[in-house]
Amino acid sequence: MKAQQRSKTLWLLLSSSALSLVILFLSQGKVFTHPLSFPLRVGIACSMVTGSLVAWALSGRRIFPWGAGLSGLIFISILTVNLAPPTLPARAAPAALRISGIQANASSVGLYEKFELTFSVEGSVATNPYFPYDPSPPNGVPARVGITVEGLFTPDNWQTVLIQPGFLYQAYERRCIFDGRPVDPCPPNGEEWLYPQGNPVWKVRFAPQQLGTWRYRLRVTDASGTVESQEGTFVPQLCHTTMASFALASATRATLNTLTARRLSALATGRGSAAGALPMTPMIPCGVWSVGG
Repeated sequence: MKAQQRSKTLWLLLSSSALSLVILFLSQGKVFTHPLSFPLRVGIACSMVTGSLVAWALSGRRIFPWGAGLSGLIFISILTVNLAPPTLPARAAPAALRISGIQANASSVGLYEKFELTFSVEGSVATNPYFPYDPSPPNGVPARVGITVEGLFTPDNWQTVLIQPGFLYQAYERRCIFDGRPVDPCPPNGEEWLYPQGNPVWKVRFAPQQLGTWRYRLRVTDASGTVESQEGTFVPQLCHTTMASFALASATRATLNTLTARRLSALATGRGSAAGALPMTPMIPCGVWSVGG
């Protein structure tokens, strides 16, 4: 009878040890990596420990005195491996900060007219794109959460640099809703809605103040570092008009005609100098002619 009890006890101990080793093997092989399997692993571990303790108790604590040591070893092994949080898949490193998709509104604009760059910023770690990057802001303002986007412009090959801040731009479609449907024009009791169109983009706008070839770069700074775009160029131009066109122009053009006539009269009477006189074919910035005409 005692021999039969010993055999059953030995079988229980060996079964508990074998199942515990299987659990350890599967855990180290990252089979149980899903979060839902974590409670299941804990339950199986507790079952194995309980089985080992029961087997040790059935042995009468005399036949297999090493059962206590085996149960303790199983308990520690299962706790070490199975009570650890499940292994999560490694996350890919964030993409490096970069400027992409740069588009200019024109390769040549009029003097004092708008030159516009549209582009995207990728891989930024900024959490608030409406804050400039500031590693040491005033008290109460979070640090290193923003992003600074700038356009660098030079007329003399980077001897003089003009910095123009960029801004985040979102295109919208404006609609007027009246009686549950869009209408145009919008009645006084209609409701105006703005619908975003596409993703936000970054823009930099600049107006050249002198002729010649202008060079530009884009610069972006956030908590991950600073990156600059490749160099681009554009050339501002002047609009050519004749004296005869003044007679057909609006009030703005008439004012320019009056100024020209006065300077020509001063030159003819000897009260002016040739250097200060306007030529017969004046060169007027293109942007002037967009006013009133």
